[in-house]
Amino acid sequence: MEIFRDTDTVGMVAQANGSALSRTDINEFVILCNDVADIESVTWILERIQNSVARPLGFGEEELLFSGSVGISICPHDTDNVDGLLEASALARGHARKLGGRLNVEFYSKQ
Repeated sequence: MEIFRDTDTVGMVAQANGSALSRTDINEFVILCNDVADIESVTWILERIQNSVARPLGFGEEELLFSGSVGISICPHDTDNVDGLLEASALARGHARKLGGRLNVEFYSKQ
Protein backbone atom coordinates (compact mmCIF):
# COMPACT_ATOMS: atom_id res chain seq x y z
CA MET A 1 0.00 0.00 0.00
CA GLU A 2 1.44 3.38 -1.04
CA ILE A 3 0.67 5.11 2.28
CA PHE A 4 3.24 2.86 4.00
CA ARG A 5 6.08 3.87 1.70
CA ASP A 6 7.82 6.08 4.25
CA THR A 7 7.62 3.62 7.14
CA ASP A 8 8.97 0.88 4.87
CA THR A 9 11.93 3.10 3.99
CA VAL A 10 12.63 3.73 7.66
CA GLY A 11 12.62 -0.01 8.21
CA MET A 12 15.01 -0.58 5.32
CA VAL A 13 17.41 2.04 6.67
CA ALA A 14 17.31 0.45 10.11
CA GLN A 15 17.87 -3.05 8.74
CA ALA A 16 20.71 -1.91 6.51
CA ASN A 17 22.62 -0.65 9.54
CA GLY A 18 22.07 -3.69 11.76
CA SER A 19 19.71 -1.62 13.86
CA ALA A 20 16.29 -2.20 15.38
CA LEU A 21 13.12 -0.35 14.40
CA SER A 22 10.08 -0.18 16.65
CA ARG A 23 6.78 1.63 16.29
CA THR A 24 5.95 2.91 19.77
CA ASP A 25 2.82 4.92 18.98
CA ILE A 26 0.54 5.72 16.06
CA ASN A 27 3.00 8.34 14.81
CA GLU A 28 6.18 7.55 16.71
CA PHE A 29 9.11 5.33 15.84
CA VAL A 30 12.28 4.43 17.66
CA ILE A 31 15.44 3.36 15.87
CA LEU A 32 18.18 1.82 17.99
CA CYS A 33 21.55 1.85 16.24
CA ASN A 34 24.35 -0.35 17.50
CA ASP A 35 28.04 0.36 17.09
CA VAL A 36 27.67 3.79 15.53
CA ALA A 37 31.22 4.95 14.87
CA ASP A 38 30.63 8.69 14.85
CA ILE A 39 28.08 11.47 14.53
CA GLU A 40 28.39 11.35 10.73
CA SER A 41 26.90 7.85 10.79
CA VAL A 42 23.90 9.13 12.74
CA THR A 43 23.59 12.01 10.29
CA TRP A 44 23.66 9.60 7.33
CA ILE A 45 20.82 7.52 8.78
CA LEU A 46 18.81 10.63 9.61
CA GLU A 47 19.28 12.14 6.14
CA ARG A 48 17.98 8.95 4.50
CA ILE A 49 14.87 9.04 6.67
CA GLN A 50 14.31 12.77 6.17
CA ASN A 51 14.66 12.46 2.39
CA SER A 52 12.05 9.73 2.33
CA VAL A 53 9.59 11.53 4.60
CA ALA A 54 10.02 14.88 2.79
CA ARG A 55 8.82 13.50 -0.56
CA PRO A 56 5.16 14.31 -1.27
CA LEU A 57 2.90 11.29 -1.40
CA GLY A 58 0.31 11.15 -4.17
CA PHE A 59 -3.15 10.24 -2.92
CA GLY A 60 -5.62 10.33 -5.78
CA GLU A 61 -5.50 13.88 -7.13
CA GLU A 62 -4.06 15.22 -3.89
CA GLU A 63 -0.54 15.33 -2.52
CA LEU A 64 0.10 14.62 1.12
CA LEU A 65 3.06 16.21 2.87
CA PHE A 66 4.54 14.67 5.98
CA SER A 67 6.67 16.22 8.63
CA GLY A 68 8.04 15.25 11.96
CA SER A 69 10.33 16.10 14.78
CA VAL A 70 13.35 14.01 15.70
CA GLY A 71 15.01 13.67 19.07
CA ILE A 72 18.37 11.91 19.33
CA SER A 73 20.08 10.54 22.41
CA ILE A 74 23.39 8.70 22.50
CA CYS A 75 24.59 5.94 24.83
CA PRO A 76 26.69 6.16 26.96
CA HIS A 77 27.10 9.93 26.51
CA ASP A 78 23.52 10.82 27.56
CA THR A 79 22.65 7.77 29.64
CA ASP A 80 23.55 4.11 29.92
CA ASN A 81 20.13 2.43 29.86
CA VAL A 82 17.22 2.00 27.47
CA ASP A 83 14.67 3.89 29.58
CA GLY A 84 17.05 6.81 29.90
CA LEU A 85 17.68 6.85 26.15
CA LEU A 86 13.97 6.88 25.39
CA GLU A 87 13.36 9.66 27.91
CA ALA A 88 16.29 11.75 26.64
CA SER A 89 15.24 11.38 23.00
CA ALA A 90 11.63 12.28 23.92
CA LEU A 91 12.87 15.46 25.62
CA ALA A 92 14.98 16.32 22.57
CA ARG A 93 12.04 15.64 20.26
CA GLY A 94 9.83 17.89 22.39
CA HIS A 95 12.38 20.67 22.03
CA ALA A 96 12.47 20.12 18.24
CA ARG A 97 8.67 20.42 18.13
CA LYS A 98 8.76 23.70 20.07
CA LEU A 99 11.19 25.11 17.51
CA GLY A 100 8.62 24.41 14.80
CA GLY A 101 9.29 23.97 11.12
CA ARG A 102 9.45 20.82 9.09
CA LEU A 103 11.61 17.84 10.06
CA ASN A 104 13.43 19.53 12.94
CA VAL A 105 16.16 17.55 14.65
CA GLU A 106 17.58 18.04 18.12
CA PHE A 107 20.22 16.11 20.02
CA TYR A 108 19.59 15.61 23.72
CA SER A 109 21.39 18.05 25.97
CA LYS A 110 21.38 17.96 29.76
CA GLN A 111 21.03 21.75 29.76
